[in-house]
Amino acid sequence: MTRTDPLITDAKQAIESARHVVDGTNAISNNMERAWEQRFYKTLHRHGLTQSACGAASHGLRHAYAQERYAHITGFQPSVKFESGEAFRENAERVAGEEWKKLNSDAREVLKVELGHGRDRMDVISQYIGRS
Repeated sequence: MTRTDPLITDAKQAIESARHVVDGTNAISNNMERAWEQRFYKTLHRHGLTQSACGAASHGLRHAYAQERYAHITGFQPSVKFESGEAFRENAERVAGEEWKKLNSDAREVLKVELGHGRDRMDVISQYIGRS
């Protein structure tokens, strides 16, 4: 008779189920994304967070959040705040020394998770904070 651990069995089943729901590019299942978007925009509208009501659009708020969070994690501004990649790298190195590359990489990984993007979506993070 084989011994099985129900917690491990359940965890393996949960992981396998998640793989079928999420395609690796987004943290929300494809068939739930539209319903989530509708609820999200309805909630924003109800609280007056619209371009016409307050001058801010939800996606702009995501950009602002990503940029502020990046600066909080790294101690320096993201590359989107600079006129060139060279200016960004000079500033990052001046602020954090050689450690800036690791801080930059770590911050991008954190943001990818916090903004709900899948493991292969670093391109989306670059849209928010710029390239390194």
